[in-house]
Amino acid sequence: ANLLLLVAILIEVYWYLSLASVGFDITDEGFALNSIENPFEYKNSSSFFGYIYYPIYKILNENIVHIRLFNFSIIFILSFILLKNILEKNKLLFRFQTLIVSLLVAFTSMNLYNFNFNFTPNYNSLNFTSILIASIGLVNITYCNKENLFNWTLIILGVFLTILAKPPSGILLALFIFFILLLNNNLNSKKIFYIVVISIVLFSTFIFSIDGNINNFINRIFEYTYRSNLLRGSNENSNFLWIDYRWNNDDLFWKLIFLISFMMIITKYLFSIIGKKYYFLVEIFISSSLVILISCIVFSFLKFNLDINNPGLLILSSFIATSFIGLLNIKKFQINRNQVILIIYFLILPHIFAIGSSNLNWEMASIASYFFLVSAVLVLMCLNIKGLYQSLIIISVFSNLLTLSIGNTAIENPYRQSDSLRNQNTVLDINKVDNLYVDEATSDFLVSVNNTFQDHDFNSKDPIIDLTGYSPGIVFLLDGISVGTPWYLGGYPGSDEFVTRVLKSIDCKIIMKSWLIVENEGPRRIDLSILSELG
Repeated sequence: ANLLLLVAILIEVYWYLSLASVGFDITDEGFALNSIENPFEYKNSSSFFGYIYYPIYKILNENIVHIRLFNFSIIFILSFILLKNILEKNKLLFRFQTLIVSLLVAFTSMNLYNFNFNFTPNYNSLNFTSILIASIGLVNITYCNKENLFNWTLIILGVFLTILAKPPSGILLALFIFFILLLNNNLNSKKIFYIVVISIVLFSTFIFSIDGNINNFINRIFEYTYRSNLLRGSNENSNFLWIDYRWNNDDLFWKLIFLISFMMIITKYLFSIIGKKYYFLVEIFISSSLVILISCIVFSFLKFNLDINNPGLLILSSFIATSFIGLLNIKKFQINRNQVILIIYFLILPHIFAIGSSNLNWEMASIASYFFLVSAVLVLMCLNIKGLYQSLIIISVFSNLLTLSIGNTAIENPYRQSDSLRNQNTVLDINKVDNLYVDEATSDFLVSVNNTFQDHDFNSKDPIIDLTGYSPGIVFLLDGISVGTPWYLGGYPGSDEFVTRVLKSIDCKIIMKSWLIVENEGPRRIDLSILSELG
């Protein structure tokens, strides 16, 4: 039975390997790639993910497919390590059982994060992986009782990188972890001194390496805030500390939450009853069902659209189900303060991840719903229930299938792309990329744009001003540099004012030799009259 579960996991590995070379989004993905390829060109951003991924991108020979695979791998490995460390704490499972559950939940994490299938690293991926790093260190110290220099360094590094990815998330994470460590008596004056010194060294080194001095760094933050206000057409505070929890799901969402929870609970009890005599057959049934359903989704035998908003939040059902299963199957009731604190910590983490986003916070929390599942596993571990492995497998299998269905929906309707990823089988014939497949219409358009620029003696790293408002990815594919900002954002109330501000910050000589990309009837085009205003 465990071997069948391993087969299901290998099918998912194949799925991700095949998806890494498919699709290209010229909007957000183009922005991310411009930020990663030329981070030192942009001196007015409050997210520093480009600087972090830049050396990795160079090591991987500036290959999009490879940087996507790196992104998959790092999310998977960190998610796996975090859960594995939790499961190994009390040695309640055999090693192979721990391995299977950890792998299933790690793939659930990947499926959740990538449900919009923008595979290229960006500030959200750095935010997510950094929270994972800090959480591994915290779990090792407070739960696994492995208090050593390495785990303290993981916490400091994780918080540091989270602040670089999204400052509001990083600040809240730092405060939350500090409170937990204080509550668990893990802090003393010597450790606080070590944390402060290392933090100062990390931030000072980073600030001086990108901006030269603290004054330039502060000016960067203020300029970013001002530009954000311009873009929104508002004098209010920018989305730097944006909090918006408006709910945008209908009754179907809540019905599904309770239906999935009920199915998990019923499945557990049915298999508990039947499994007393036919335990091996029950395991075979669960495992083979997972293999069949995963195969149907991955190999396109089963297509459907999970038509609800924020589908990742359905993982909350795992926490509801485990709470019921745990309380009804408890062997010995023991309240472990560290475990309870960590359960609360992981329930709150998706919201910390979401804070500061311009999107609805529930929408962003949906991406990080993996932490709800970790909290559910901790509930089962905390209550030390009968049939622990069986319960973990049921929760893991249901969650994995649920997130695969989310992935299936995203594949059929990829983010800002015109066709299903399954139909994108035309190699993009542009020197900048290798073995990248897109749909035929997108390929024809991008190759045509590339050929037009080449025919007019465009050179690599020439400056480009993209006034279409939505195609930073074209600048990347041309191997140009989007001067002043990685994305000339159109379609916002203050887009023209934002672009004017950016252009005024660029040397006139650079503007004079810059190439222009325009779209006269484009839906998010920037008003060309701003160029004449600049002289």
